[in-house]
Amino acid sequence: MLEKIIQKIVNAAASTPVFVAATLLSAGWLTGLIHTSGVFQPSGLDGICSFWLGFAILRSSNAVQKAQFIYMKELVRAVPEAHNEILDIEKEPESVIVKTDEEVGKRPPTGA
Repeated sequence: MLEKIIQKIVNAAASTPVFVAATLLSAGWLTGLIHTSGVFQPSGLDGICSFWLGFAILRSSNAVQKAQFIYMKELVRAVPEAHNEILDIEKEPESVIVKTDEEVGKRPPTGA
């Protein structure tokens, strides 16, 4: 259950609406529409830069990961001897994933 919550948070943090909202808040702060004390000015700018960099990294890594997963699923479906029942294992709890990984590691290779 915790894995599902974390995944939802990561997906939400890397979403376009969150980026737009953060950009608008940052623009408001930088233009003076949103006032903060002078103490937070330098750290606020650091925070904005950190958020944008983190967002870009998270967004791009999520896109790459999803694309690789789609490629892998397509390849597995194309192999008749493959165990297609585990294609959606990422939706299972971590304990099931670990157990399945151990079982798959013990299987003899198929095909030639």
